[in-house]
Amino acid sequence: MTAFDFLVHVDRSSSMSLREQLYRMLREAILDGRLPGRARLPSTRVVAQQTGLARQTVVEAFEQLIAEGYAIPRQASGTYVAETLPDDLLEAKPKRKPTGPRSRPVSKWRRCRVTTLVRHHPAAGSCLASAHSTPA
Repeated sequence: MTAFDFLVHVDRSSSMSLREQLYRMLREAILDGRLPGRARLPSTRVVAQQTGLARQTVVEAFEQLIAEGYAIPRQASGTYVAETLPDDLLEAKPKRKPTGPRSRPVSKWRRCRVTTLVRHHPAAGSCLASAHSTPA
């Protein structure tokens, strides 16, 4: 029994395709930490040999993991588990406080000055009455 055997047990009698079964098992192993970030995945040939699946089936499962961001291919080195998983990116993060000139509250003087300028602009008409001043 190899270290990879505990991860993959395909059910040939299942209605789910073998590729989908392999993909889901690998994805679950990545998400629950059995395959940690930066871990090198076995080659597709080794996985095919150990599971008894066709190599093309394994390649397609690996390609789906790569396409969805769970694994990263490295030329002439192999395929590795991504350090940052797509599921981590979906979690809500606290909203950042805005910074810069527009993040400060507008002073009362500036608010009144802008309101006055807008109210007396010829294009504004009489529809822009401000709550801060008397109606036009």
